Amino acid sequence: MTDAARYRRAKDEYLRLSELDDDARERALLTLAGEDAALADSLRKLFDAAAQTMPALDAAREATPQIARYRLIREIGRGGMGRVWLAERDDGGFAGRVAIKQIDREAWSASDERRFVRERQILASLDHPNIARLIDGGTDGNGRPFLAIWYIDGLRVTQYCEQHALSVRARLSLLRRIGDAVAYAHRRLVVHRDIKPANILVDTDGEPRLLDFGIARMLDEDTAATATGASPLTLRYAAPEQIRGELAGIPADVHALGCLLYELLAGEPPHAEAGAAALTHAILHLDPPPPSQVARRRGRAAVSADLDAICLRALRKRPEDRYRSVDDWNADIDRAIAGEPVQARRGERGYAARRWLRRRWPWLAAAGVLVGIATYHVISINRQLAAVARERDRASELADFAITLYQSARPAEIRAGSVSALDLLDRTAARLDEPKMEKLKPEVRAALVASIGHVYYEIGVRDRAVQLFERAVGLFEQADPVPEDDLALHMRYAAMAQYDRNQAEAALAWIERALARRTRIGDDGSLLRSGLDRAAAIYAQSLDQLDRAAEHTARAIAVLEANLPDKQDELALALGNAATLDIQLGELDRAERRLARARELANRESTVYYRSDLFLRRTLAKVLFAKGRRDEGLTLLRDALADARRLMGAQHPDVLVFAVDYGGILTRAGRLDDAGAAFDEALAVGNASAGDSARQLIGVRAARARWLLARDQPADAAKELEAVLAERAKTPQRDRRSAAYERAALAYARCRLGEAEAPAALRTALTAPEAISVATRPGVADDFAQWRAACGF
Repeated sequence: MTDAARYRRAKDEYLRLSELDDDARERALLTLAGEDAALADSLRKLFDAAAQTMPALDAAREATPQIARYRLIREIGRGGMGRVWLAERDDGGFAGRVAIKQIDREAWSASDERRFVRERQILASLDHPNIARLIDGGTDGNGRPFLAIWYIDGLRVTQYCEQHALSVRARLSLLRRIGDAVAYAHRRLVVHRDIKPANILVDTDGEPRLLDFGIARMLDEDTAATATGASPLTLRYAAPEQIRGELAGIPADVHALGCLLYELLAGEPPHAEAGAAALTHAILHLDPPPPSQVARRRGRAAVSADLDAICLRALRKRPEDRYRSVDDWNADIDRAIAGEPVQARRGERGYAARRWLRRRWPWLAAAGVLVGIATYHVISINRQLAAVARERDRASELADFAITLYQSARPAEIRAGSVSALDLLDRTAARLDEPKMEKLKPEVRAALVASIGHVYYEIGVRDRAVQLFERAVGLFEQADPVPEDDLALHMRYAAMAQYDRNQAEAALAWIERALARRTRIGDDGSLLRSGLDRAAAIYAQSLDQLDRAAEHTARAIAVLEANLPDKQDELALALGNAATLDIQLGELDRAERRLARARELANRESTVYYRSDLFLRRTLAKVLFAKGRRDEGLTLLRDALADARRLMGAQHPDVLVFAVDYGGILTRAGRLDDAGAAFDEALAVGNASAGDSARQLIGVRAARARWLLARDQPADAAKELEAVLAERAKTPQRDRRSAAYERAALAYARCRLGEAEAPAALRTALTAPEAISVATRPGVADDFAQWRAACGF
């Protein structure tokens, strides 16, 4: 055994034996002596030395420190490197008791002191109800550091569960709140790395609090905490990668949560081996038995196979085989509480069906009786009505199949097709005009027409999509009775396709028509109306009607919040759209908060998850760049652009949006050659998409003009801006604030070219109301200041 390995073993054994009383420690030393007499002898000497008193030093150590603003009541904890005091503030500030953790400079090394300061910094960045909050920090009268945290008057989570005899469901609920706290820390880029029962206290109200971030790290650091190095990490709850000395990230916290769940269910940790060597070997190489087996052996409450699966997935040896995030872990705990199928057992043959039947068999039995009665009456009273219903059902199923089929395929796979998918689609659409189609009910024909419209929309052929959606709306209006929900939904689809064709006014008119109809039928808070409000907010925002957009956004979000978790995908998109509005208003902090929550909510199992994920990443990148986190924003947007090309096809119209945004922030970062390449890509995509990307091409040319100004090419910039403003004039109600910026940029370009009237024109442009309001956008105020200075005013 190497010296380093012997030291590590001695350290682990010392820490283990330190927790025992004198009699138990002596018995453990006798047992250890049979394995390693030299180690047992050296440990006995250490404990004997520790028991000897040194009056002078003890007096200095025992003295109560003097800490300004606090009155120390009593010592409530002590370790080899410091002490913890119960205290209360006595200067009229924070009212209440705190736990003061104090570094003992005589005992701590420089690295320990750095870790202590780091803990204070990390706690200052965290504000969550289940994380013990930092109240204060500083140094005492002798220059020794301290930090003051919430004082948690409670029990270790394992003790609390045992003393209160909590049910399995109650334990899961408690653990779920701990998971929320850990996930919150991860979203702030903090990994705890020492989650264990001793660091989770449950207070008298039954609320768990996560403590001790002493060995936490930031996710963007390349440091590892191990159980075998100088770190104070607890071996029993360590992940394999921590023991190996590898970088410990989010998977290490997932592993620790798995250990905690296992102990709460089984009554003992997943690896109960005695001795550091045996425990280390078990963590690295042995799979623990399912917690249900241990619970049975100990006579505890039964543990389900679902919880076994959740535990064992979190405890897998390879980090990549565990849950990808604590949010995913939390979601599976929620499913277990609700009795729904858990992801940990996904792929197990027949599992989902068994779970579904188990949860719903009483309702299925009752439904079977009702269906039998209803079927008898339908058949006996009106066979013709049943035939019509079956026809409608078949048409709806066909429509749903077509939508699902084309949504699940990537646009790149369709548009690059060797057999022309567009030709096939055109032939299918032509069949809608065949005489036999006239025999179908209007609502059935409308469903078929709309399904083909959806496919055209998904692959970026927006002109044909508009025609078919408008045709579907007309057919729904002919039905008797009118299917109001279908009608409103397809009015929204028509608006969406119009908007993508640079027809914002027409899009908003469709939505207003749909909203007015919903009001007439008494709908003031349905999910369908929420979707209309979301669309109205987007279109009003593009028309610079920001107050109106904010009102629609607030109404939509309120309805979706009330319908969680069922509508988490819709809420994620609504929050993403709200964030784009926040960017325009200069509310960058609020935008970042909304985007963080939106990314949490987005459903990764959805076949179109990639679309919402790309949108949220693109928006977040702009926020990060505007907040000064330039490298982070550039990397995020670069990767999103690459994924957009791969998933949607290099010529898809939406790729243009990513490319122009990337070019814009590269320009502001001073990387002008890279920005030029991005704008070239955006122009190529826009030109290949013809009429479908008319509006986006305006945006490309406007952004490219700013790039030309940055390259000191005012003549070329002026030419681009003149063309952009000519296009803007065709839709004067739209993008007025963008046009105001571009008029100022054109005046600045002409000023650079030496035109005599340009400075006065720039002054006029910068004082226009729209220009004053657009200055809230990121970077615009800096541009205006630069242009003023360059033109001499």
